[in-house]
Amino acid sequence: MPKITVIVPVFGVEKYIERCARSLFEQTIDDIEYVFVDDCTPDKSMEILKNVLSEYPLRKQQVKFAKMPVNSGQAAVRREGLRLATGDYIIYCDSDDWTDRDMYRQMYEKASEDDADMVVCDFAAHDGDKILSVSKGCQSTERLQFLKEMMFQNKSWSVCNKLVRSSLYKKLEFYPTGAMGEDMVLTMQLTFNSQCISHVSNTLYYYFSNPSSITNSFSADAAIKKFNQYYGNFQLVESFFNGKLDVQEFNHALNWVRYSIKTMLYFPDKNVRRKRRNVFRFVEFRVLFYKEVNAERKKMVLKYIIKSLINRR
Repeated sequence: MPKITVIVPVFGVEKYIERCARSLFEQTIDDIEYVFVDDCTPDKSMEILKNVLSEYPLRKQQVKFAKMPVNSGQAAVRREGLRLATGDYIIYCDSDDWTDRDMYRQMYEKASEDDADMVVCDFAAHDGDKILSVSKGCQSTERLQFLKEMMFQNKSWSVCNKLVRSSLYKKLEFYPTGAMGEDMVLTMQLTFNSQCISHVSNTLYYYFSNPSSITNSFSADAAIKKFNQYYGNFQLVESFFNGKLDVQEFNHALNWVRYSIKTMLYFPDKNVRRKRRNVFRFVEFRVLFYKEVNAERKKMVLKYIIKSLINRR
């Protein structure tokens, strides 16, 4: 059984897959497994990936390839990768991102040292030429406080900077549907079920900020699609926490998530505006008075409220 399984969805990344693959195959840890899942990519991503692998003969026996029967989206692809994973710990890597070559050794050694269920590392946003920002993986390693940090979006709920004991994935009660918010569904459950969380305070993962990605699409249809996916996945999070969390204690944090989802419906289109008016009613006014929301964010909320009122017709 390998120490770590890295799951990598592959779709439409022929420009980036070589950079990602080399960073993975050059990892300083030897006992590792890679699972690449082809989501019926229409380009040469898989061909490029296999060509890169040919340059790392010692890695060939550690690589698994799978292909979805039809294009299924990242949530389904990641789930297929999870089905094939055999490592003691599991982590994901998006195929347009890349890693520090010492990432998984550092994280696994921290997991072993602390007997941790989850290890979180710091990460950077990168445009391919330069680092745009560096983010600390977590402020607190106490699981409920870390949950709040992520709900208030002070810390990322990405699964790509979190090495998780594989047994926790077997305890998942809900699996995400759409791609938007899928990391939220997974990380909320994994964090809640972790008995020990550790932090490696080094920047080890590089997130590629791609202006043409789906998350940056700007149209009425894109806004509604993003909202519907996030809304559906948030309902799964609510179902998971029902009866598990002190609703009063986490009410502010959950309302911030609701507000964030609602802002996806800010778009000058009557159908989008109608949908916005009827979802999470008045949540934007509630978060204005939360002490956990700083002044800068409150200004952002206030601007959103004013613009929504001006453009409500």
